[in-house]
Amino acid sequence: MALYADLPHASGDGWPSWVANGSGAAGGEPTDAWRTDMGGTGVELGDLAALVQPLTPDQASRKLAALAEYATQLPALTEQYALDERPEALRYEVVWELALAPV
Repeated sequence: MALYADLPHASGDGWPSWVANGSGAAGGEPTDAWRTDMGGTGVELGDLAALVQPLTPDQASRKLAALAEYATQLPALTEQYALDERPEALRYEVVWELALAPV
């Protein structure tokens, strides 16, 4: 099981430097917004190792094409997150692996 930094919401304030500079493979400090979003879930992102996957230009292009399939939502996302002005918003994927608790 894993948590995925949903795009473009997770990068609305820009990616943390540890994502954008490629040092995220060893984990990094969650943003305040991510901590707020996770509040009350019982999951502390700072206790987990984040895995950062930089996307190739082709992968980023395919991600944008997939977003375009949400025709009713894309204009609002583009406006709210300035996707036209922030191509870096779609350049990374960030995942936190979760250990399953024994049952």
